[in-house]
Amino acid sequence: MPAFGFDWLTPAYEPLMRVLQPIRKQLVDQADIQPGMTVLDFGCGPGQLALLIKDACPGAQVIGVDVDPRMQRIARRRFAAAGADIEFRLGTLEDLALAPGSFDRILTGFVLHHLTTEQKLSALRGMHGLLRSEGRLHILDLGQPRGMLAKLGSYGHRLSHGRGVLDANLDGRVPALIRDAGFADVEEIPCEPARLGMAFWQARR
Repeated sequence: MPAFGFDWLTPAYEPLMRVLQPIRKQLVDQADIQPGMTVLDFGCGPGQLALLIKDACPGAQVIGVDVDPRMQRIARRRFAAAGADIEFRLGTLEDLALAPGSFDRILTGFVLHHLTTEQKLSALRGMHGLLRSEGRLHILDLGQPRGMLAKLGSYGHRLSHGRGVLDANLDGRVPALIRDAGFADVEEIPCEPARLGMAFWQARR
């Protein structure tokens, strides 16, 4: 996924995401990935989350998907340097025509806030179709701001992403979108510290 939706920010994306690596580790821990599972990293960017998944469970099959060819090159170099058996596919879920019901877990970090509300719902429906029965979705992204610093930061986020793109995230409507996409047992987990303005969501197919 191009950084913040702006291609020219892609070089700055990886250092920022590295700072957030401990929070992504929490996302992986919540997913409780077991050997033999097939896991999709949706919008995998330079591959940092995918590597965390593989490190946490070497016996899982991990596939990363992203639309940015520059991120693909970075991710493949990272996977090769780590000796990690992770597959990268370039394109959208629709382009790739992944087999329905082929994943036990889908994880996505800091992707949904780049999408309009309609695109969010479409992506969530696509992920729902890719999960096996009882498979689980785990999301880390911008959430409804809690605390003064997070609320102040949300104004900057709205300005940088354009009119309406972040409304579902910042107005607390992500859980409703997940339900509308067909998921059950939708749960929001606050992300600490609150000043970061982030949240975890998890749901079951």
